[in-house]
Amino acid sequence: MVVKEKKKNKFTEGIKYRFMDQEYASEEALWAAIADYAAETYDDFLRDIYGDRDGNIDICGLKYDAAYALEKVDPIAYRVGVSDYEDSLNDNVEEIDDGIEESIKPVKEAPYYELSPRYDSRKSFYGKAHVDTGDNNDKNKLWSYDTLVAEIKDGKPVVYGTYSATTLRHIKDWLKQNGFKADTAKQIMQDYGVTESLHEGWRGSDKVDIVSHGEWADPDLVYNGYTFNYWDIEDALWGDFLAETGYKDSDSNNPKVEAEFDEYVRDRAPGYLDDVIYGGYFDKGSKSWHDRYR
Repeated sequence: MVVKEKKKNKFTEGIKYRFMDQEYASEEALWAAIADYAAETYDDFLRDIYGDRDGNIDICGLKYDAAYALEKVDPIAYRVGVSDYEDSLNDNVEEIDDGIEESIKPVKEAPYYELSPRYDSRKSFYGKAHVDTGDNNDKNKLWSYDTLVAEIKDGKPVVYGTYSATTLRHIKDWLKQNGFKADTAKQIMQDYGVTESLHEGWRGSDKVDIVSHGEWADPDLVYNGYTFNYWDIEDALWGDFLAETGYKDSDSNNPKVEAEFDEYVRDRAPGYLDDVIYGGYFDKGSKSWHDRYR
């Protein structure tokens, strides 16, 4: 009973610390705080349950950290375990008290708030989708993974691309919440899509812009007059980020890690792109990756 009470208090305090750090207290911020907490504490959970006093298990006469062993032996089981662990925390969210639930305000009090799913089966989008309504409530812009993907102009939705399955879920829910039809990616792009749109500030950068080309083409990154394939650069920098920080690819679901990657991109992208330019990324005399296919 004492151990259970200690774990309950640790959980409550861990969530309170992350939740109260949010500028706008909301139900979405609470789910994001739980996801953050789960990602950070799952390894300790495994050590407590399966490990010895030092958190180790025996394999062929040798001792290994319980969490490390599971992740290396069966990474899929490890990722599923993280998800199940997070779900168990969500199921016990009523244990969080001492003012947290009283701090939750209607999300639309904030000019920039997390999108809350109303039509999607998920409980939360875990900090990956936000809506900007402007200080005077005169805007309605949907951001997914720090990219502007849709907005309402003159009373009509404009969608710049669905990009990924997760972003499509964000767009569908946002459209339905605003009273618009949202069935499939094809229907959405036919009804509301644009063929090309420039968005300033890739992941908040003031030097690199992103250009979308609708549903069926890769977006571009534009820097100093050069045009790069978005995924070439995004994936390369993400790999460098993981190598330098020790995070795992599965940590992309962690809002804290995503925010750190945004900052990493803003700091490293210009220098990295300069190296790419002079490293032979483009054909001779070219300034666009599209020239490879012409």
